[in-house]
Amino acid sequence: WCDCHKEMNQEQKYSRFYRINNVVDATRLDRGYTFGSVTTTSSSLIPVSFSDHCAFTAETYTLVNTIMEVPRTKPRFKSTKECILDKDFRLALEHHLPQWQNSLNLGMDIQLWWDKVFKQKLKSLMIKFCCEKAAERRGKLNLLSLRLSYAMHKLQTYHRNSDYLEVQEIKLLINNIYEDENREFANKC
Repeated sequence: WCDCHKEMNQEQKYSRFYRINNVVDATRLDRGYTFGSVTTTSSSLIPVSFSDHCAFTAETYTLVNTIMEVPRTKPRFKSTKECILDKDFRLALEHHLPQWQNSLNLGMDIQLWWDKVFKQKLKSLMIKFCCEKAAERRGKLNLLSLRLSYAMHKLQTYHRNSDYLEVQEIKLLINNIYEDENREFANKC
């Protein structure tokens, strides 16, 4: 790794000053690094008003045959209030908790058990539960979409009032699912 600012042999600009054991020192909070075939052509640190940070800009170039890729990572999982309050999730948690407590009962350190057993197993249970709920929701919407398509076909073919009422009923069910979703989202904000 190479610090872009040092690579250009530019004058040091410090953005943070500190004292440790009566020794005053300084460092740059804002920096950029390159590695491999990426090379810096210019860099600058610009003071920003009302901030302890500087704006850092750097121009870089790569060799022609280098392929630029953005690393893909899994999104961070966050539990939701709906998941925690769901009665099915509570039942699943009540079923699994005694199994998880076995290692604690066998003498495992409480902090180690909390970090390595409980938190990890709870997170995986929540992820599984949220995925199942999302698949269930998608399944309902897919089924309603198929029913709507078939009802529209019948309405266009036979022009019956009963088919029109069926189309309206299915549209109402689909709208209800989306309205519930919007209500849940509004409650989160």
